[in-house]
Amino acid sequence: MQLVLLGVNYKTASLEQREKLAFKSVALTEALQTLGNVPGLQEVVVLSTCNRTELYAIANEPMAARATLMGFLAENSDLPFGDLEPATYTYYNNFAARHLFEVTAGIDSMVLGENEILKQVKDAWIAAREAGTSDAVLNGLFKFAIHSGKRVRTETAINQGASSMSSVALELVRRHIPDLTSAEILLVGTGQIGQSTLKNLVDAGAQSLTIVNRTLEKAQVLADSLTVPAQVLPAEQLENAVQTADVSIFCTAADRYLLDPSHADLLQQRSQPVVLVDLAVPRNISPDVAALPNVHLYDVDSIQAAVAHTQKQRQASLAHVETILADEMAR
Repeated sequence: MQLVLLGVNYKTASLEQREKLAFKSVALTEALQTLGNVPGLQEVVVLSTCNRTELYAIANEPMAARATLMGFLAENSDLPFGDLEPATYTYYNNFAARHLFEVTAGIDSMVLGENEILKQVKDAWIAAREAGTSDAVLNGLFKFAIHSGKRVRTETAINQGASSMSSVALELVRRHIPDLTSAEILLVGTGQIGQSTLKNLVDAGAQSLTIVNRTLEKAQVLADSLTVPAQVLPAEQLENAVQTADVSIFCTAADRYLLDPSHADLLQQRSQPVVLVDLAVPRNISPDVAALPNVHLYDVDSIQAAVAHTQKQRQASLAHVETILADEMAR
């Protein structure tokens, strides 16, 4: 019985590749069900975020299991094997466990010490348990990995400052609109990172909010949780909402662009800057929109360049983090 990890992340794969390899909601459940029925794979957990897709498996024949997982990724992404193979990494046993501990600690993230990854790992584990694909070995591994991630954030300064995608998004917005009190804020989708970004904007002074979502009930639950009133609109009214928004945050599971250059008229109704933050993978906004005058577009890759200063500050905590991880790995 051996542990096998096959994955891609922001360091090994382009955003376009990661978009094709991402598993969202229903697709994740289907992926677990498929892998759970593959002979030779005894346990499986799929971790899929905007910056990584990783398959953790328990198997008796690790090389055969790796080939099976690679075939699964290739088939589900429609990426040519020749493009997929160089973008992947593989770890076995102790090295695979160590990698998971580093992921939950936030030291393998685009934003060093980010907090969201801890919940994302936990959610991936819960999804596998609900699908019946995580048993004694992976349950133990993920339990310890999550515990170590919590210790790291409690005992070190690895998550001080702008530690998450949402907090970095707030900083980027305020570069162009320092005073948010009169800004029209639009959130499209109710994903976890989008919710965190919206709440950060509210804490920073935003008062005029609109939430557009395919499921109005989810949008209303989010609106009710905020400290200021928020308007809730169906997805059919997205274009009208974009037309009046100063800041639009997109984080839906759509498999196509929701904004592209054909929407130029919607984005250029005002003289003040329009800020677009695309936190989705696959992307919700065409990169060509960035060429429009007075429009500032940020996606999950461009955020990396905005956090260089914070990353340097957090490097000082790495030695302490490594000590904690070594202790937890030994346990």
